[in-house]
Amino acid sequence: MKHQLSFWQKLTGDTRRSPFDKIEESVRQDVVRNLHNVLNARKGRAAGCRDFGLDDVEDLGKSPVRIAESIKRLILRFEPRIQPDNLQVLPSDNAPIDFVDGYFRASFIVKGRLIIDDSKRLPIRIRTTVVSEAADFDAMIQEEASDSTLGAKELRPRRILVEGEGDS
Repeated sequence: MKHQLSFWQKLTGDTRRSPFDKIEESVRQDVVRNLHNVLNARKGRAAGCRDFGLDDVEDLGKSPVRIAESIKRLILRFEPRIQPDNLQVLPSDNAPIDFVDGYFRASFIVKGRLIIDDSKRLPIRIRTTVVSEAADFDAMIQEEASDSTLGAKELRPRRILVEGEGDS
């Protein structure tokens, strides 16, 4: 089976890859990049796909359970290379939910199995941190940062840090 493309790759047509890359690492990096793009998007802002993007934390009542459900829903919908039947999005034990300088912050661990091809599955573990202030929402996924210049306060850029943590 040919390696699957992410929703983002299909949308943008960006399917470049080095012939020297190990397929497993290349797929893992593509998944992290795709999750970065999906989780940084604001739900309802993409013209062609109204359910693309993460709900605002205020709409979710700053509930870690509801935030985790929203993250999981997005992964199931927009990341076909993570096996759906064992996907987990759990609050991180190392970074409990807290309020720092007026910001709500919650960290989550995404655990699952990465589909490499028809017969190969590898564990994947990703940390994501959600930060919000009032109606603003920032999500961090350590490795990449997204800057948007949309301008309005409610469209403040999100920074999603996605950090691969090796095998789970």
